[in-house]
Amino acid sequence: MANDSDADGMLDGWEVRYGLDPTDPWDALLDADGDGVNLNSDPINERLWRNLDEFRYTAITDNGYNATDPRQVDSDNDGVGDGAEYFGLFHEFTPLWCHYTNQFDYEHVCGDAAGLEANATYLASLGIDVGTDATNPDSDGDGMPDGWEIENRRWIGATFTGSNNWTMDPMDPDDANWDADGDGLSNLCEYQWSLIKSAALAGDLLESHFESEISAQSWADPDPNNIDSDGDGLPDGWEARGACTWDVSRAGINPLNGSDAFENPDGDGYDINRNGVIEDNEALVNWLEYHIKDNLYDGNMSLDGDLIPDNFSTDLFRNISEWGSPESNFGDGTGTGDPTSADSDSDGMPDGWEIWFARWHLLDSEWTLDPLDSSDRWDDPDNDGMSNWEEYNSIDPALSETNGNRSSPQWYVTTVGSGFALQQWPGITNLESFGSFIQQDLIDVSGLTTDPLNPDTDGDGFIDGLELMFTAWNDTAQTWTLNPLVPGDGAFDADDDGLTDAQEFSLVTTNPINGENHPVDAPLMHIDGDLNDPTQKAQRV
Repeated sequence: MANDSDADGMLDGWEVRYGLDPTDPWDALLDADGDGVNLNSDPINERLWRNLDEFRYTAITDNGYNATDPRQVDSDNDGVGDGAEYFGLFHEFTPLWCHYTNQFDYEHVCGDAAGLEANATYLASLGIDVGTDATNPDSDGDGMPDGWEIENRRWIGATFTGSNNWTMDPMDPDDANWDADGDGLSNLCEYQWSLIKSAALAGDLLESHFESEISAQSWADPDPNNIDSDGDGLPDGWEARGACTWDVSRAGINPLNGSDAFENPDGDGYDINRNGVIEDNEALVNWLEYHIKDNLYDGNMSLDGDLIPDNFSTDLFRNISEWGSPESNFGDGTGTGDPTSADSDSDGMPDGWEIWFARWHLLDSEWTLDPLDSSDRWDDPDNDGMSNWEEYNSIDPALSETNGNRSSPQWYVTTVGSGFALQQWPGITNLESFGSFIQQDLIDVSGLTTDPLNPDTDGDGFIDGLELMFTAWNDTAQTWTLNPLVPGDGAFDADDDGLTDAQEFSLVTTNPINGENHPVDAPLMHIDGDLNDPTQKAQRV
């Protein structure tokens, strides 16, 4: 043949292109790049992938191409040699000594007797796997390279027979959505997190996620057979929120950074010592956000006596047992906090505030506040007529961790049928909340909000809920006429009847008696409105 001068079965032009000798017929039998297959771990490949084989190769997928590269062990750069892909022999790439059992817990084990025998069984058959396309890095087109799938796949069963199911298959696109380790992150997502790590190592995440190349060097590789790839005690899927991408809103937590367990990206917690800074012992860190589903904590250990890792200690849960020993975890032990939201249950009250003021109510067998239960916003554990939502949102709007545009008393709780809703006070346009007028001496005692466990936060003898119910905005004085965070108020005469608010509160025959003889509880404002003037309750008083 004129185009094959040495008649070795390879075209002259192809030989020249790849550095072979078109006048040497014997180079067709060589395997210079050594991309054959070794069957017995000696220095010699028993299955050769010769130059002639490379030339004759025909792609088996639409995205492949004919002829592999005789100079490259891995023509398509997918992590598996050309010969192994052609012959379908992957024992050098798959750790056959690791597998998932058939037990109830679907345990991933490595190095047991069954695993150690699997390699011999595989080599004895030499026909367990079908070949993949040596010129297509993703033979099944599922978004995961063949080599990554082959390296991370595991056989399933108590004994390797050759007919076992696999957790991944480079020729089955459906496995992209499988999740063998049950961590909440699919196989495809686990692979794509390896691309996120590569981007971090290239310095591409510095501006968006504040992750430097140096910090990314300590990241773990995503492992689809390990619930917790970075070993920080937080499952991969939880850290990634089940996503294949890393949204900038979740910067500060990822499944590959083992040092983020005790970070606090959403900045939540409770300023226990009132110094204006959330310190480590006051912070609801990532580790606590996840593990509040499992336990409650006191200092450096759980209430069950398990130590918190890394010598971490928290005071955030210090008060939860004041009313009695808790009989349940937050969220009934089924949910977790959101490490990127200061208000995990979106109830308008931040997680740290709810935990600090949470108590276990022995008679009702429930939490007075629960950062994983949004229905507690309507409750009133201190029976002062002010709901939990109103208690927190008495805070200065500029300091709110939830929504500075909805503060108390401009917004309040009302009833809608048999349910509850937030109602805006018509005609009130000022931005100041009750907390806009709080003084430091009261902050030192109760913090920045009214106390959901103290019916009279400012100690002036007027129940918090009654001050909420009968307050009004005095435009001349630019203040609230009654304020549960300002002791000694009540000097205004809101209804212009000649008696100050404080005097009216002291009269037995008018509004509820306050001071030392105040009733054991006060009506919630929306309940009082329903009872006395349901058609006008939205107009306040």
